[in-house]
Amino acid sequence: MEYGGSFVRKLGAAALVADEQNLRRIKSTWPEYWDQYTRMAKQLSEVEKQASAQHNNNTR
Repeated sequence: MEYGGSFVRKLGAAALVADEQNLRRIKSTWPEYWDQYTRMAKQLSEVEKQASAQHNNNTR
């Protein structure tokens, strides 16, 4: 949620507290934002996994 303009950040905040129906509405109304940030989250997760594996290898 730290990326994007103020609208996108507030949209992300709303998604965090939305019930299932409202989350579906957010996703269907702004799919381009959802797709972009889903890809970013996957990339970040992969980077974190690699960093953790490297850290574990260095501490042995």
